[in-house]
Amino acid sequence: MPEDVYMLIQNKYRDLQKQAKEASDRKIAILYHDHPQLKSITDEISSLSGELIKLTLKRQPQSQIDELKTRIDELKALRQQYITDNNVDMSAFVPQYLCPECNDTGKLPNGTRCSCFSDHYAQIKFGTADMSILRRENFESFDLNVFPEKAPNGTPQREQMAHLKSAMEDYCNTYPEVAKKNILISGKTGTGKSFLLNCIAKALSDRGIPVIRLSAYKMINELFSKYIDDSTDFDAELERICETEVLMIDDLGTELMKENFTHNTLYYILDRRAELAKATVISTNLNVKQLEDKYSDRIMSRLFNTRTTNAIQLSGADIRLRR
Repeated sequence: MPEDVYMLIQNKYRDLQKQAKEASDRKIAILYHDHPQLKSITDEISSLSGELIKLTLKRQPQSQIDELKTRIDELKALRQQYITDNNVDMSAFVPQYLCPECNDTGKLPNGTRCSCFSDHYAQIKFGTADMSILRRENFESFDLNVFPEKAPNGTPQREQMAHLKSAMEDYCNTYPEVAKKNILISGKTGTGKSFLLNCIAKALSDRGIPVIRLSAYKMINELFSKYIDDSTDFDAELERICETEVLMIDDLGTELMKENFTHNTLYYILDRRAELAKATVISTNLNVKQLEDKYSDRIMSRLFNTRTTNAIQLSGADIRLRR
């Protein structure tokens, strides 16, 4: 693994641990504000424990050490009694890590690498959405006024986008507890498809959910290059794409058709992700008829599975001309 990618992953883990610790500290501060007596007992235990260490290191008489231990035990019992009597929720003292398996360290107790490491690796290696773009294109910067109130064909374009924005925000806020994990957004150029993908990517990433965002062209091109080189990385990188929590494919239909490779690989990705119950969010300029002409029935059955996919058709004017 390139050193820079490894360092980025380690920095990611340090940031996640710091966030979990800071969140825990805030909860503890609130708890102690509500229970000052508990804080007083805890502080005294901490102080006496420090004193006990000093006495032990200085080889003070055992009687003094035993006396201090007894006092600490009494305070611990008093603390536990207070917790029980007042029904204090002590979960604040346990940081809530994004990955409970490794506590955001990347390593399991047995020393092996945690599966979340692969998620972070894939997100860094394959995530092509520049963070500067996501800082510009997100739900906070979503300006409905760039959409005309009505499209030339009479479609209430602004109202349509307002409803869609609200629905996509709900999706991001409640994921993975959503009725349908997959989203297929189709529409002509300039109707806001890529912008929506960036909004979703930013919102999910902010919640710590692993997201890989790729153009269909780049995804197929890079995989094909490794495939023809007979690279040992091909299988590993294909699986990382399949196994990441959320895969976003922008501009489906722009990828080059490389004999049977493109269809077979695309089907494998969609089928494997369906098997793993992972979310796939896709944008395309093609309509249903064009998709049918371009792709096999197997791929179409995965794209338009009504049990798992919300298919959204955007219509209206090209907002890039208005901008």
